[in-house]
This record gives sequence, C-alpha cells and structure tokens, in this order.
Amino acid sequence: MLEEVHEGPYSSPAYTKEDKKIVANDWDEAMKPLKRKRGLSWYNRVGPLVVGVYLNMDTCSQNYYPEYSVHNLCREFNCLTATLRVNGGGISPDKHNDRYMEEAKKIREKAYIPIEGDLELDQIIAGYERYFEDIASVNYPGNFTEFEDLILICGWSRKKKKIEYALDVVHKILTSNAIWHSTLCWKRARYEEGQFVEGEYVEGLFDEVFKEWEESAWNEDKLNAIFESELKRHRLEKIPERRIIF
Repeated sequence: MLEEVHEGPYSSPAYTKEDKKIVANDWDEAMKPLKRKRGLSWYNRVGPLVVGVYLNMDTCSQNYYPEYSVHNLCREFNCLTATLRVNGGGISPDKHNDRYMEEAKKIREKAYIPIEGDLELDQIIAGYERYFEDIASVNYPGNFTEFEDLILICGWSRKKKKIEYALDVVHKILTSNAIWHSTLCWKRARYEEGQFVEGEYVEGLFDEVFKEWEESAWNEDKLNAIFESELKRHRLEKIPERRIIF
C-alpha cells in the first residue's frame, strides 16, 4: 500500500515510478489467480479465452482505471482485443489504499467470464448472454465481435448441440434488432482496384456474414489450429491455465 502521496507537475497527486510498483504489487494480491504480464496487466486463460485486467494509467499519472476484458484465441488478430469489457472507476494516489480492493471486488462480481476456477461451457455461454442483455438498448455496440466469439468458442468445443444453440441465439438476437441487423448489412467504404468506393447498404449482406460464422463454427480442426497458433503468437503459453469442462 502507498505510504505517502506525491504531488505531480500540476499540483495534484500523481503516481511516481515507485508508486506504480507498489500499486502493481497490491493488485497482484487483489487479482489472484491472474498473473502479471506486460506492465500493469494481469492474465489467465480458460480454454481459448484470455481473461485479463489492465490498469489504464492516464497521461499525467494522476489516476488509473481498472479495465477487465476477454480475448478469444480462436480469432486471428495481431494484438489482444478487449471484448466483454467491464470498466472500473478512476483511482487517484490519495484514494488508492481505500479503493483498490473495492474496485477489484467489483470487477470480480461483474466479470462476464469469472477470473478463477475451471468453468462449465454453459457458464461461458451464460456470460456472453448476460453481455448481450446488458447491451440490448445500445444502438451500436461498437462491433459485433462478441457474437462471433460465442459461435467460435462453441465450435472449438466440438459440441454439436452447443454450436447449434450458439448459432440460434446469435441469429435471433441480431435479426430481431433492426438497427444491428441493418448495420451488419452495411458495406464499409473501401478501395477496389485502386478506386475509392463509398460505403453502401447491401441487402442480404448479413446472411453472408452469418454464413461465414457458421462455416467457421463447424470447422473445428481449423479453429483449434488457430488457437494453438495464436497462443504462441501472443506468447501466452506460460500464463495460468484453467479448464472448460464439457
């Protein structure tokens, strides 16, 4: 815990380099069994899902913001993405000792995928469904990665009934929300053969997108190969591992 509060360049409390080491040690305890990796980031993995907590320090080091997120290794990407996000409140140096355990507890309680213990596949599915319920009133969720991820995770499990269930749930949600459905029918502005093409609404584009997700879900061998490759690509072989129980 911090023994004293230091003043920053703008006459406000700010975290020094040594303070950040103390904060990291405090969160080591608060976030067990996640393992610290890459600065103020903690991770473990359950199946292909990388569960992480990151302390986002602002530019002047006057506050940090705890952020929980999940990345799916069944999806090829050049960095770890932040899906199923849970954002904590800002913590200034003078509030760290009083609030960091409280914020850690909130993250544990709100996390869509629990940060500890082996999990049933149904618990994973329930976490995604809870997220879908939480964003139901949002006109545009930013992207639709979580919907694809649910399908891919069930595909990775090789459980036919779970794959069918995920496909059914995602299809119903996205077709029943007119705004989301139309967004997925929007083809973004792009360059084709060196020519700029403006974005346009394409009738039936949603069906094409969903078909790609469906085909990926039934290609279990490819999903597992992607998972193994991405695990090495992001150098995550040594983070703590938990099981998904089928």
